[in-house]
Amino acid sequence: MMSAAPTTTAPMTDSHLTDSHLTDMIAAERSDLADLLAALPAEAWDLPTLCAGWRVRDLVAHVTMPFRYSTARFVAELARSRGNFTAMADRCARRDGAAPPADLLSALRDTGGVSPKTGCGSSWTRSPRRPRASTSAPT
Repeated sequence: MMSAAPTTTAPMTDSHLTDSHLTDMIAAERSDLADLLAALPAEAWDLPTLCAGWRVRDLVAHVTMPFRYSTARFVAELARSRGNFTAMADRCARRDGAAPPADLLSALRDTGGVSPKTGCGSSWTRSPRRPRASTSAPT
């Protein structure tokens, strides 16, 4: 006689990552990204990324924003955008992306692991590694 199939399903993943391990992985990812960006020629910082309308420099500014902004500044920027986070993120990334690459790299290297404000990890740090095929700056 055959036994019935189990009625419970196994988890999709059997991850044993701890918060500490995840933080270490994110810090390593950011360090690797900073090393990659440091090797770019100056003009590459203005190439478009997979994030529509953002150059490499804008994306680095965005990824480092939680570490560069105090809570008060974040709230003020959000208020300036009338509570629209997408508009705020876009405006701030484009504005802050005008900083010299050395300043953006320093901010990226100084971030360590996971942001205490947003929990933002490394999901968007892969985009500068795969720039769009176009070499023209976004309009």
